[in-house]
Amino acid sequence: MQQYCDTHISDADLNQPIEVDTLVYDHEWTNDELQGIDQLAPFGIGNDEPILLFQKLLVTDIERVGNK
Repeated sequence: MQQYCDTHISDADLNQPIEVDTLVYDHEWTNDELQGIDQLAPFGIGNDEPILLFQKLLVTDIERVGNK
């Protein structure tokens, strides 16, 4: 796998810009806010799932949410 990646993936491939929909500040992120985003569903063609940016975020726990 490493050999394949070394020959097929360039540094440019790993540094693609991401278009962010909005910056989320720590005081804005609550369970209510998360549920509000879910109300925008269903996501798909013509209604992309929002891409949120969190700065200086420390992840201390991970929990699976939804069907994905």
